[in-house]
Amino acid sequence: MRLLTTKIYRAYPELDQYDDDVCKRYIKRANRLQNQWKLWGFQLISIPFALLLWVSITGLAQVIFFFGEAERVDKFAHLVQNPTLLIFTLIQWSGYIFVPAILCLLIRDIWLHRCIRKQLTGVQCPSCGYSLIGLTLLTDTNHPSISCPECGSRTVLKDMGLTEADIDPTLIVEHA
Repeated sequence: MRLLTTKIYRAYPELDQYDDDVCKRYIKRANRLQNQWKLWGFQLISIPFALLLWVSITGLAQVIFFFGEAERVDKFAHLVQNPTLLIFTLIQWSGYIFVPAILCLLIRDIWLHRCIRKQLTGVQCPSCGYSLIGLTLLTDTNHPSISCPECGSRTVLKDMGLTEADIDPTLIVEHA
């Protein structure tokens, strides 16, 4: 289980054997393979909806709790005299920044979990579903292959559409 303060890749036991640098490269690659532009699209679409939701919620709260107090002519003086209204107004205005930011971070986390899970699922034994990450590659034939320690089946990486970097994340090279 991952805590919000820990690294996202530490939620996956398949990546525990690798250091942080290798895991960061693995996540970047998984994100790139899953069309990273979709993440930005989801975030850009979610910002107006988050703001609209926040305006609706705070507007409704304002009507419910402060009905009749908003008609005063000198609203700033009224804010200073009424600490509850002042605190509510500060929360309301800070929410215009924090609500979309938190939503974007949540969308990013969900997206990264999806990318990592999809990448890890693609590197499983087709016979039994055992994770092949970190296993030793067999290069005794023309094409690299891998032998599943769980069921013993031998799989050619090319047949699964995999590369050596999919099996051994230490082979992932950082693109500039």
